[in-house]
Order: sequence, then C-alpha cells, then structure tokens
Amino acid sequence: MDNRQFRNLLLRKSYNFFLGVVKLCLNLRKNKLLIPIADQLLRSAASIGANIAEAQGSASKREFKNFIHHAFKSCWETRYWLSLINDAELVSDKKLEGLIS
Repeated sequence: MDNRQFRNLLLRKSYNFFLGVVKLCLNLRKNKLLIPIADQLLRSAASIGANIAEAQGSASKREFKNFIHHAFKSCWETRYWLSLINDAELVSDKKLEGLIS
C-alpha cells in the first residue's frame, strides 16, 4: 500500500468512526445527565478526522506529522470517553464494541 492509499484509508476510517460516534451520542443525549459526556465525545471524535483531513493539505512533512499527532491525541481522549461509557454501562456493549476496537 502506497502513501496515497494509506492516507485515503485513514481518512475513510476516521470518517466512518465519527459516524458511529454520532449515532452513539444521539442515544446518549436522550438522558440529560449524559449530554456533557456526549458533547465531549463528539468533540474529541470529530477532531480525529478533522486533523487527518487537514493533514492531507499540509505544506511539509513536519506540518503533516503535527496534524497526525493532534489526531492521535484526540484518539486517546476519545478512547477515554468510550471506556468511561462502557465501564459505567451507559449503553449496551454491542453499540460500543465496534467503536472501541
């Protein structure tokens, strides 16, 4: 797989991941107590794909690496929120299984 194919795959995977997070958050927002968690999860998950997309237009390798690094940090934050939701049993395991993996 060359760099272009890898970049396209990464962008597509982050896009599809965010769509899954949106569906999860729509479910979470039905409970007023969980709205702040849903909002934080949406922000961190959106940041992953947004930074990967922005990296595509980078002017240098250094700039590209910086955007990918920000996306990586957002992945860790997103994983935190998903783990919290999972451990608190706020939604069914099946809904989270695909997103966490």
